[in-house]
Amino acid sequence: MEIISGVHVLKSSFVNLYLILEGDAITLIDTGMPKAGAKLVLETLQNLGRKPSDLKRILITHADPDHTGSVQALKSATGATVYASRHDGEKMALGLPGRNAKGLVGVLTKYLMPAAAPQSADVFLEDGQELAVLGGLKAIFTPGHTPGHVSYFSPSKKILFAGDSLNTMGGKLQFMTGPFTDDFVAGQNSVRIQAALGAEVVCCGHGAPMQGALKFPF
Repeated sequence: MEIISGVHVLKSSFVNLYLILEGDAITLIDTGMPKAGAKLVLETLQNLGRKPSDLKRILITHADPDHTGSVQALKSATGATVYASRHDGEKMALGLPGRNAKGLVGVLTKYLMPAAAPQSADVFLEDGQELAVLGGLKAIFTPGHTPGHVSYFSPSKKILFAGDSLNTMGGKLQFMTGPFTDDFVAGQNSVRIQAALGAEVVCCGHGAPMQGALKFPF
């Protein structure tokens, strides 16, 4: 589904991936679960009449396996440059999630969710770093869900890719609470930073993209 011109959401099981098409250069935000995410992305590229090598960038929001599970497979298939924060990028290189999930969530994550194959990031992002995507896509550090969580914001398109710092599963913008968040206070502050950006479209890792009058939780 196309959200705005050139920006498509791909639904892979329970997680959203975002494909950005601009001329010959395609950018992917997050990769989905092992095998399933790569299969979906490569099939989508084929359906769009594009080659795997047209995928130039893979931007990671955070190193949980539902977001990084297919990084290695897609890197191998496309040669794309992989971007992540240093913290979560280093976790990704070890095949580890970006945080130590607590309680039942931790147990389910460890034993029921397939682990991501180790894959190093090619570029460790800096807070505020601008990428040549969507007229200037800024990496915004938004720790909380994981210590190295990154959101991506295009001021010219007013679109925010919020990863798991927010979700819309209840039909509104919600904060990831409880065992889903590594640092509650940092996460709240990250949402306040996002709210001040002036986004008119918010794309989360879970739940449908939202547009229009957006109400942030903090």
